[in-house]
Amino acid sequence: MECIISGRRSGRTTKMIEMCAEHPGSVIVAPNQRAAESIFHMAVMMGKQIPFPMTFNHFAFRCYTKGQYKEYLFDDLDRSLQLMAGSGRVAAATMESEESIWIREQLMSCSI
Repeated sequence: MECIISGRRSGRTTKMIEMCAEHPGSVIVAPNQRAAESIFHMAVMMGKQIPFPMTFNHFAFRCYTKGQYKEYLFDDLDRSLQLMAGSGRVAAATMESEESIWIREQLMSCSI
């Protein structure tokens, strides 16, 4: 799994759109409907053909046909998790990786 971590307006969503367009059978998962619409509009402006992104809630509650997609590309996963947490703060998360990478809050604006 590839993780793209960088600051606002640094090209993360553009990279997701490019990855989705290059991998048939993939779909972008957006935090909400407004973000999904924005991503799709961005893809159209870039001349990239992608399926309309699904929302995190649609993904979480499996509101799609099983086997419909082979890959899921999460845009702004931190926002999706925070929406699920509601008023509680998402303080930390773990991920399995071949490499060990520790990221502190002050480094989140750096590209890794």
